[in-house]
Amino acid sequence: AAGAMAPAGGARADARTRGSGSCVAVRQRWALLLSTVALVAIGVIGGVVIEGWSFLTALYVIVQIITTIGYGDVLVDCDAMRLFMTVYVLLCLLVVANFVNLLLDSFFSQRMRMLQRRLVNMEVACNKGIRNAKEAQNACGKFNSVAVAGLGFLLAIISGTVFYRLAEGCTCSYGTTRGDMTLHGCDPTSYKKCVATGGVTHTWISAVYMSVITVTTVGFGDFTPKSYAGRAFGIFWMTLGVAATGVFLSRMSSLLAPDSGESGAGAADINEEIFQHMDKDGNGFLTKAEYTRYILVKQGYLPLEVLQEIDDAYERMDAGRTGRLTFAAIRHAAQAEVREEKAALAASGPVAGTSADA
Repeated sequence: AAGAMAPAGGARADARTRGSGSCVAVRQRWALLLSTVALVAIGVIGGVVIEGWSFLTALYVIVQIITTIGYGDVLVDCDAMRLFMTVYVLLCLLVVANFVNLLLDSFFSQRMRMLQRRLVNMEVACNKGIRNAKEAQNACGKFNSVAVAGLGFLLAIISGTVFYRLAEGCTCSYGTTRGDMTLHGCDPTSYKKCVATGGVTHTWISAVYMSVITVTTVGFGDFTPKSYAGRAFGIFWMTLGVAATGVFLSRMSSLLAPDSGESGAGAADINEEIFQHMDKDGNGFLTKAEYTRYILVKQGYLPLEVLQEIDDAYERMDAGRTGRLTFAAIRHAAQAEVREEKAALAASGPVAGTSADA
C-alpha cells in the first residue's frame, strides 16, 4: 500500500510544481504586458508633449522603433526629445520588442501549424507513396514549413503594395512631414489636383519597393507612409510584416543549413560497433545517460573534451566508484581539494623564500 501511495504522492508533487511554474509564467507575461503598454504610452505622450506630434504620428514613430525599421521620415528636433529617445529606445528594445516578438511568435506559430496540417493531409491524399501524416512530415516537413512561412512573407509584401499604391497614389501628407517636404501648396481634393500641386505619388514599382524595404527592416526612407490612413495601416502592417519576414528567414535558414540532427539518433542507425562505443561501462546494457551523452557528442552539441572534463570531475568526487553521489561525498571531495591546494602552496613556499634570500 505504501508503495502504491508513493507514485501518487510524487504525481501530486509534480502537479503542484507544474502549477506553480505555470502561475509564475502567467505573472511574468502579465508584468511584461503591463510594462509594454506603459512604455508605449510613455513614448506616445513624450512625442505629443515634447515634439508636438499628433497621437497617430507619435504611435507610428514608436512602431518604427519597436520594429527597428527607422525610416527617418519623422525627425527629432529638440535636445530634450533626443535625450528622451536615447533612454527610451534602449528600454523599448529590451521590453517592448521582446513582448511583441513573443506575442507574434505565438500568433504565427498557431496559424502555421494549422496550415502545415492541411498541407500534410493534402500530401497524404495525393501521394500514394506517403501512407500517413508522420511519413508526410518526415518527407516534406521542412518544405511545408518554408512554404507556409513564405506565404506569410508574400502576403505582407502584396498587402503593402496594393494598399499604398491605391491609398497613397498621391498624398499631401500632414503635420510636420507636410512642412518638412514643403507640401503646403498641395491640394488633396482629387488625384489630378494632388499631382498637379506637387503631391507625393506612388507607382506600382515604388509601392512594391517600399513594401520590401520595410518588411525587411532596411528602411531607406525614400518612400514612407505619409497619409493618415497610410500611417494607421502601417502601424499594424509594419509589425506583422517584420515578424512574418523573421519567421520566413528562420525557416529558410533551417532548410538550407546542413541538418546534423537526423543522423545517428534512431534505432535503425545504431549497429553493434556503435552500441559498443555507446556502452561506456561495458556491461552490455545501454542506459539513457549513455545514449544521451553519445548523441550530444555525435551531433556536436557537446565537445568530447568537455565531456571528458565532466567525467573526470565526477570520478574525483566518486572516490568509491559506486556510480552514485551523496551530498556528504561531494563535501568530502571539496574538502580534499582544499587540502590539496593548501599542500601545494606549502610545498611552493620554501622554494620562493629560498629564491628571494639568494
